[in-house]
Amino acid sequence: MAPLDKILFAWKKNNSLTLFLHKNIEDDWQKEKLHKKGRTVKQQFLHMVQMRLMWSTKINNKIGVETKLNTSNKKTIVEQLSDSHKRIQETFIALHNQNEKGNFTFDTYTLFTRLIAHEAHHRSQIIAIIKVNDLPINNSVNYGLWTWGHNFN
Repeated sequence: MAPLDKILFAWKKNNSLTLFLHKNIEDDWQKEKLHKKGRTVKQQFLHMVQMRLMWSTKINNKIGVETKLNTSNKKTIVEQLSDSHKRIQETFIALHNQNEKGNFTFDTYTLFTRLIAHEAHHRSQIIAIIKVNDLPINNSVNYGLWTWGHNFN
């Protein structure tokens, strides 16, 4: 498998884990926080979308793609996660092509590792919110986030 294909495959797996976590969040948990000034569960997911859109916009030089992300609708959040996932895939491909020509100083691997680390951090924040608020999530969800060899969706 070519290096770009490996990145795209791993990015797809990362997104499936985020969707897996989101699928296991109850609607009434969306407003819960880790602490008074922290983000809610919903805001954690929306922040991931926002960062994906920011990097995609910055690198692809696209305009007019920032949408309002304040929604209480779980279905809309899933759509935004899926759409922004595709945008980042396109960004990896465009960035890879620019790197091949030597025309771009930002590296595909740097963006990939930054996004993976960022999203893993926010998934962990969501798990922490669940635990601190004694929400009844199945342990298989927490362990499932670290089992990259399985497809949960």
